[in-house]
Amino acid sequence: MNAFWSYETTAISPKTISDEMLIEKSLVHLDIDDLKKLFSIFSHKKIREVWKNQLCLQEPYYHGLNTMLAYLYFDIKNPDKYLKTINNKHLKEIRHRSDEWFSATYGKDF
Repeated sequence: MNAFWSYETTAISPKTISDEMLIEKSLVHLDIDDLKKLFSIFSHKKIREVWKNQLCLQEPYYHGLNTMLAYLYFDIKNPDKYLKTINNKHLKEIRHRSDEWFSATYGKDF
């Protein structure tokens, strides 16, 4: 698999490479044969979940790749809108967690 070209061959094993990392690296390196294998090994749902939780949150760095994957592999008709929604939701979650931490640390009246 071309996605792990920089790793020592002895360092690559199911014990050291998680399914999520394998999926993410395969998507990023966009080798069509590897992607075909990926979809034959893992469920569409699992691959989409990793894509959504890993690559989509790295916008705008992977914007072109995310747009293509969304449209071609995940049947998303308006990728830009979808990616914006995912990232806005993620930012709201981060903001909510930081507000909770701040209130717990400094009190609500601070």
